[in-house]
Amino acid sequence: MSTPYDSGHDPGHDPGPDPDAGNTPQDPNDPQNPYAPPPAATPIPSPPSPYGDPTAPPPPPPPPYGQPVPQPVTQPVPAQPYLPGPPARAEAGKGMAITALVLSILGCSCISLLAAIPLAITVLVRGRDGRNHGKGMAIAALVISVIYIVGWAIGGAAVYYFAKDLKSVNDLEVGDCINADSLTDTNADEVSAIRTVDCSDKHDGEVASTVTLTSETANGDASALQALCLSQIGDGYTAVVADTQTYTVVALAPVNPSPGDTDACIVSRADGSKLTGRLGS
Repeated sequence: MSTPYDSGHDPGHDPGPDPDAGNTPQDPNDPQNPYAPPPAATPIPSPPSPYGDPTAPPPPPPPPYGQPVPQPVTQPVPAQPYLPGPPARAEAGKGMAITALVLSILGCSCISLLAAIPLAITVLVRGRDGRNHGKGMAIAALVISVIYIVGWAIGGAAVYYFAKDLKSVNDLEVGDCINADSLTDTNADEVSAIRTVDCSDKHDGEVASTVTLTSETANGDASALQALCLSQIGDGYTAVVADTQTYTVVALAPVNPSPGDTDACIVSRADGSKLTGRLGS
């Protein structure tokens, strides 16, 4: 009769299945394989040595003391041919341009303008050589000169048109309508700037009579000259002269009259206002 110990089986200990019974070999690279070797580690490069690469060949030994150090051979650079540049231009003088500008500024004299304009033109012509002879000042001189010339032309025309109507007492005739400075001023001693105007325009007075002075009458005073011209009043002005409330009569004669000069009676308004039409018939 057998016992459990005889059969060789221990009921209290179960060794489990045999790992080698009925199993196939496993891949060593399989991560599930508990017997697989660990993965290979990536090598970490070592830092460079401060003493250089120990495997590099050593540098050549220095030459013996007193011998020259060989220099690297370089190819000679061919010399460039010398090409002379353009000659330097000397600075042009600007004295002529300055003179033209000064003379043009002093253009109140005709002589200075006659000198300034040719000088300025000469400076501009010289500038064709490429140098600056004072072009800006020359142009300024021409502009100033032209302004003076235009101003003189306008002023001369104004003076001409003003002066062409100026008359002396000897030029007056009966029926002329005139404007004159101080004609209606009772306190004035002299009358000047006599100008003839159209009688339809506003004017200071009208010539009612004229008398030619003789050697006897030329030396008369103002009252004698007025009495002389009143004696020659024509019929067309008799009624006007008689209206002393509205009109007054002034005797005009040249200063320091001489025989042959004219004594004229001028009729104007007593209140000094302007006349607007002809008085005589």
